[in-house]
Amino acid sequence: MVSIRLFDYTESGVPVYSYTLKNRKNESVEILNFGAIIRRISVLDKAGKLRDIVLGFDDVKSYIGSDTYFGAFIGRVANRISGCKFSLEGQIYTLYDNNNGVSLHGGKNGFDKKLLTASVPEDDFQSVVFFGISPDGEEGYPGTVFFSVKYTLTDDSNLIIDYKAETDKPTLFNVTNHSYFNLNGHDSDRNNYETYLKLNSRHITPLGDDFTPTGEIRDISGTPFDFTSFKKIGRDIDARDAQLLLAGGYDINYVFDISKDLTESEEACMRNILPVPELKPVAYAYSEDSGICMAVQTTLPCMQLYSGNFMKDSTGKDGAHYDYRYGFCLETQLFPDAVNKKSFPPVTLVPDKPYQSRTVYSFATLG
Repeated sequence: MVSIRLFDYTESGVPVYSYTLKNRKNESVEILNFGAIIRRISVLDKAGKLRDIVLGFDDVKSYIGSDTYFGAFIGRVANRISGCKFSLEGQIYTLYDNNNGVSLHGGKNGFDKKLLTASVPEDDFQSVVFFGISPDGEEGYPGTVFFSVKYTLTDDSNLIIDYKAETDKPTLFNVTNHSYFNLNGHDSDRNNYETYLKLNSRHITPLGDDFTPTGEIRDISGTPFDFTSFKKIGRDIDARDAQLLLAGGYDINYVFDISKDLTESEEACMRNILPVPELKPVAYAYSEDSGICMAVQTTLPCMQLYSGNFMKDSTGKDGAHYDYRYGFCLETQLFPDAVNKKSFPPVTLVPDKPYQSRTVYSFATLG
């Protein structure tokens, strides 16, 4: 079921609408046609009560004024591009500097600030699709890109995100969702230190001083970045590690390995989560307090783990108190800054070869 309501107005008076998907468990996901922002994800906890587990705001002005990118659809290129420049087919393109000498999350006005066209498929009453156009030259990128992002909430508690895009000439394209999760509830007034996390990855792409990858793919076995077994997010977050000190916590891209067998603890988290065919299970998280567990499955090769290191004392939706490290992000993506790191696979979108990817956030309770 999809319900639609007026959410707010932009500064210029254009209405912004909210689209709420609901499944048979009464769980729901609310998305705005502004930035395709995921504003709420309400799922059942171990007591059978609904908890909203993503951070957000109550009005458009707050989303525009914040540098957090709460819940946003990020593009044309997610993450950072070093030097705000890149070369493609012999031509140099200059991008907007919005992050201390690098271009972050699509520039000054990325996809997160676009007002999109929404459509509810006639044959699918638990989905909504948002469509947009990024014209040639927008934020410095070449080519006109026609893109869509589709959200589907299933009765078995899968939030499926399908991304598609086409271009009329070669350009860059690497999109993600920037939801901040707090499995205790967005209004729990607690950080994520006690949340357990596991990642199917033994490698990161370490950062240089400008917060973009150096081009290395580094083994992190036995380091504070090692989440190959469940551990609390807060256990090693303040360790005396050069990469952690640089970023003020976790803000790093993981490259996935494929784990063939589930451990006992994974089985406890995944017992009520159905694997999605043809997708890689890449991340698992759970809260003992709420009993909510989450899995991330994707077609993409990488994921940015961000622990909310730049969050500040603020007021979120429903008057909730947010503060330092109150949310964590699991942003599936292609390799960051790949256009400037020749050791990474390219993120070039070309005519006649459409982009398509899928990420699924799955929810259940422990036990």
